[in-house]
Amino acid sequence: MRKALVVIGGVLNSLFALFHVFLSWQIHQLTGVQPGVKALLEMFGLGGMLMIFFFAFASLLAPTDMLTTRLGRMVITLIAVVYLVRAAEEILIAVRFSPLIFGSCLLVGIIYTLALFPGTAERLQPTGH
Repeated sequence: MRKALVVIGGVLNSLFALFHVFLSWQIHQLTGVQPGVKALLEMFGLGGMLMIFFFAFASLLAPTDMLTTRLGRMVITLIAVVYLVRAAEEILIAVRFSPLIFGSCLLVGIIYTLALFPGTAERLQPTGH
């Protein structure tokens, strides 16, 4: 079940990565923004996009390594923290709260958090008795 959670997270990260490609293109097309601000937005956008692509890549192509190695578990922890912090930022920092961003980030953060703990995900599954 933990491996399935990591793979599901990888699929969601793939979708988010594609969304961030679109978002980066939209940032690149902005006009009327100070050049320094635009450059910073583009740099952060590209960095975030690469990070999300890595999360997807690692989750889809190496889920066993992610679950069974120390480095893999650290990557899972990083992914969970990134998404849970992003959900919190939506409440604490965003000018306008977006339930879609908050919910999707919270969901992915919870998925990866559950994948960290052996037995947790299995206890949440119906046993069929």
